Amino acid sequence: MAVIEREKTTQILYKVQTGETSTGEPSYSTRTLSNINPAITIENAFSVGGAIGSLQKYPVGGVFLRNTTELAQQE
Repeated sequence: MAVIEREKTTQILYKVQTGETSTGEPSYSTRTLSNINPAITIENAFSVGGAIGSLQKYPVGGVFLRNTTELAQQE
């Protein structure tokens, strides 16, 4: 049986520095933007993540693009 792609999802994640650890290292929380068009370019994803992250109370520590594809056996 062949394997097919059933569903693709794309998310933009950005992490924000929410504080410091007991050793003084930055600690981060990750925020997720879901239902992103899978055709988004990496440049646009970076711009969107950075722009929305800049609206947060905390400084942005990184922007990530997550693509997930569900695989299934074709009957």
